[in-house]
Amino acid sequence: NHAVQSTPSSQPKIVDGGSLKVDAGGDPSIKFDGVNDSLDCGATVVGLSTNAATVFAVSDKDGTNAGYLLSEGDVVNPYSSNFIFGGDNGGEVLWVNATEFGVAPSGRQLLAFTWDQSEFQAYIDGAASGAAGSATVNTETTNTIIGSRGDQIDSFSGRMLSELIIYNSDQSGNRRAIESDIASHYGISVPALNGYVKTWYDQSGNGNNALQTIDN
Repeated sequence: NHAVQSTPSSQPKIVDGGSLKVDAGGDPSIKFDGVNDSLDCGATVVGLSTNAATVFAVSDKDGTNAGYLLSEGDVVNPYSSNFIFGGDNGGEVLWVNATEFGVAPSGRQLLAFTWDQSEFQAYIDGAASGAAGSATVNTETTNTIIGSRGDQIDSFSGRMLSELIIYNSDQSGNRRAIESDIASHYGISVPALNGYVKTWYDQSGNGNNALQTIDN
């Protein structure tokens, strides 16, 4: 499910005027022009109507009303069943089908959404942003689009690093470890990750393992 754009004028740039595009941290990034740039995966990748899902992205937005970063659905209303990173109505937010879940200030952020087929939860730089809640999930009928709504309106006006990870499963249990790994690569500060011992295995072969189900 490669993300493809066959129209040259709608292809996001990674090199502009001979210079590599980099974000605020100096890392290479794909630059969307906010007009018509997008990439089409050619299939429904996330599938929120049928799957739990988790999405991670490292994004450096260079303005308000940052538009659609990741969407899927149709080219006509209701357009999409989607994870959206960016802005809605001029504000920097994380949202799904116009339901806001968290505030996302401009600048480089590690953004995440989890979806357990009941509720969404947004995260910014490893910490929950806003409360978990429900949102409209439409049945996907066409493809997953990176960088705009399905009808190519409200394009993403910011930079997105080459880091976009999509799981067709709820990765809530692994989220902090995944975010810590991403953050370490990009030099982003996230809350410290603790490691817990759930089972201390009995090496005698008698199966007298020491257990602790509470992780704090």
